[in-house]
Amino acid sequence: MKHILSIPKAELKKSEVSYKKERAAKKAFRGMKLKALAILAFCCLAIPSARADPEERTQMVKARVLQKLVMDGWQLVQESHSLLIVERPAEGTFGFLAQAFMTGANGTTPVVRWSITLVPRNDHYTYYSCVATVNSQNAFGQTKSWPLKNRKDTAYITSVMKYASDGLPQKYKFVNSK
Repeated sequence: MKHILSIPKAELKKSEVSYKKERAAKKAFRGMKLKALAILAFCCLAIPSARADPEERTQMVKARVLQKLVMDGWQLVQESHSLLIVERPAEGTFGFLAQAFMTGANGTTPVVRWSITLVPRNDHYTYYSCVATVNSQNAFGQTKSWPLKNRKDTAYITSVMKYASDGLPQKYKFVNSK
């Protein structure tokens, strides 16, 4: 025996209307929750951290220093986590005199080499050490190396480090020389 249940049409319509109202209210509430969550997430992600990571800052400084040196015509010879070595041939009168006094007429063209070491110290300081040398080989293959210690070279590398520091985000603009 089959029983067929029937619901009056008026009651069915009333039930459908109330269901649609409940569904619309839930959708609106869900939309408000999503908007609030999105705004909260956006606000939290937009706040930069106040702490400057020393390793990150050191890598950013290294990239900026390398960028400036390459723009000035230096060629990267060696790179490691905390070391940059760049060089270029000694030119002009300086190159001629360096070759004449260091290696003689049959020696190789002198090369000016910068060794730059960057070491993270703490949240606000990056230590850097820069050494410039002139390297050449004489006719017998012996390498001659002389350190460069003059105001012009010191001023140049200081300007390179200032360029690197100035290009960093505000919380990273701390570079210390010793």
